[in-house]
Formats: sequence, structure tokens, C-alpha cells
Amino acid sequence: MPIEGQTPKKISFNGWDFGGQKIYKHTHQLFFTAPAVYLAVWNPRRGPEQCCVDEWIKMVRQRAFDETRPDDRPRILVVATHGGPKERSSHIDEQLLCDEFGDLIVGFHHVDSRTGFGLDELKNAIAHAASAIPSVGRSVPKSWKTLIDALQKRSEGEPCISYVRFQAICRGLGIKDDLGTTYAAILNELGYLIHYAADEILQDTMILKPEFISKAISYVLEDYVAREENGLVSHSRLGEIWDDPDRPERDRYPAELHDIFIRLMDRLDLSYQVVMPRKHDPPTSP
Repeated sequence: MPIEGQTPKKISFNGWDFGGQKIYKHTHQLFFTAPAVYLAVWNPRRGPEQCCVDEWIKMVRQRAFDETRPDDRPRILVVATHGGPKERSSHIDEQLLCDEFGDLIVGFHHVDSRTGFGLDELKNAIAHAASAIPSVGRSVPKSWKTLIDALQKRSEGEPCISYVRFQAICRGLGIKDDLGTTYAAILNELGYLIHYAADEILQDTMILKPEFISKAISYVLEDYVAREENGLVSHSRLGEIWDDPDRPERDRYPAELHDIFIRLMDRLDLSYQVVMPRKHDPPTSP
């Protein structure tokens, strides 16, 4: 993507489009990484409060910002849609957002995809934000691309593998363990996979298809039994939800993954285990 005043460089983007439905909002955290460029999109006809602009940015800051690595922070562009000069019917307090989120906010834009208004300016802003990320443009060995291709091919049949299996794949490609560890961290940052290397329970699991996990969590959020129990769901019920024989085989999750899913939901503050009043009550999460 050409950038004025800089030597042209080609940047490849992995893009995620997060739906705004409230029930699924917290599952999007699975995909939040840094460094990355985020577009916080809102509709002026509805207003920034109804579009939850502040809430989305707080979620990004909470899940993708490490104060000890300021250069790798998320870059957030706040974008108003339907934004032609005659269409703006609401206002967003830009100064308030800048005061609250500081360097995480890198720009404000109005666009209209129907007329093309503001799109070129937004594209250039995305390019500038991406080019400022320290890792963009770094050199990597040829084995990097070979590994990505191998993992993407494997993900079609195995959306989730162990870290030991990942190491074996790396070794099969001539990649030493220390470089494989570095690759795992970069692949996680860039959204190719999900791997919580610092979590004792999750560190041995690599999720090659993040949507594999978000679908599993969505089944819980949609479960009628959980709704009737005011959100309380026993872990045995979670097992029934995830390994429901009435669903196609590709949409069922084996028992060995259930504890991993529960840990992921706890980590994302989607659930937590509660102490039930009776001694022999089964483990339960709200």
C-alpha cells in the first residue's frame, strides 16, 4: 500500500468483521490481538452511545493492550458510516475519547460506502497505522510461509491441535524449537491462531481456526436450559451442549475439549465457577 513520503511497501491484512449483536459481543475477544489496527464503526443516525463505541474501545484496551509494550499497542480508528456532509445527525466527543484512551486512538473518520465519501482518506489512514507497527516489514525466514501454509491446510481437518503436535510439525519442516516458539507467538499476534502460552491450562492447546471456539461458546449463549436457569449451567450440561448428537459431526466437540472451553470462558469473563449450596451439587458456571 503506497504511503506518501515513504518507500512503498506491500502489507497483507488479515481482517475480522465483528458483528454487533449483544449476545455474541464478548466472544469477539477471542480474536483481539496486538499489535493490530481496529476500526470502531458507528452510525451517526443511531449515535455513539447506542453503537457502544466507548464499550468496544474499552474491550480492546482490556484484552489487547499491554502497558509494558507501548509500541505494540492496538491502533484504533473511530469511523462514522453514512458520513456524507449532509448525513451527519449526531456528534461524537473526540476529545473525551482521546483523553480517556490516549495513544490507542489514532484518528476519526466519516465515510459513506454508497458515494465513496471519505474512503480514500480512511484507506490511507489504515495504511499509516499499519506501517507504524514495529513488526510490519520485518524479515522472516522462508520457513515462516511454509509453516503458515502447513497449519492452514491442517486446520481444515483439525481446527485444534496440541502444542506438542505443533512442535512436531515445525520439526518436520526443519524449524528448531526456539524458532517455533517465536513463530507461535507471532502467529497468535497476527490472528492466524489462538494460543495462550502463559496459561497453565491452555498452553498445550493451539486453536488453528478461532471460529471453532466462538461457535462452541455461541451454543452455550443460545441454550434454552441455561436461559431458563437464569444463566446457571452445570458442567455436565455444557458437555451435552458441546457434544449434542443431534448436530452434524463437524459441529460436535469431544469431551477432552470441554475443560479447555470452560477455562477459555473463565478467562474471557464469560463465566466463572460458583460454589453451590448443597455439598453434592455438580460444578456449575454462570
